[in-house]
Amino acid sequence: MSAPPRSAMRAVSRERMALAARRMIAAEARLARRFSGVFG
Repeated sequence: MSAPPRSAMRAVSRERMALAARRMIAAEARLARRFSGVFG
């Protein structure tokens, strides 16, 4: 019982990757908005 099951670890890593991807997408959208305001 010391180590969690592999499926639980996979689910946690998938959630963490989804959070990181969402954060990156939000940052890219913010940058795109700023650049479109500058160049557009």
